[in-house]
Amino acid sequence: DIETEDGHRQRILVRAHPDQERPEGLADRELLVRVGGRWLTLMQHPRFPRPEPVEEAGATTAPMPGTVTTVAVAVGDTVAADELLLTLEAMKMEHRVTADLAGTVTAVHVESGTQVDTDQLLVSIEPAAS
Repeated sequence: DIETEDGHRQRILVRAHPDQERPEGLADRELLVRVGGRWLTLMQHPRFPRPEPVEEAGATTAPMPGTVTTVAVAVGDTVAADELLLTLEAMKMEHRVTADLAGTVTAVHVESGTQVDTDQLLVSIEPAAS
């Protein structure tokens, strides 16, 4: 690549090393870049990073990115398994988000109009005693 600095063109050299040729101490997703006679180390980040999964009993998460259109429950409501919690608009379609288990709603983390990402926590439910 060519970079312009103060009207002067410079060549920038980028090296991604295969694992067997990776210089010692260079992490898996790092790149070496030579700019203006200096070597810099850059970290490659995923373009669409996945959030850490929510591993909480009764946690209902977004199946895809979208916009919450309606919320059908409130804190304190008792819900049955497969009962509608909210609707999510994604890809010009409305998707029903339902309870995975029966219990009591302990938190609603979104409201109508909220933009959500995949796996974002939407509703928390305390499981019913069995």
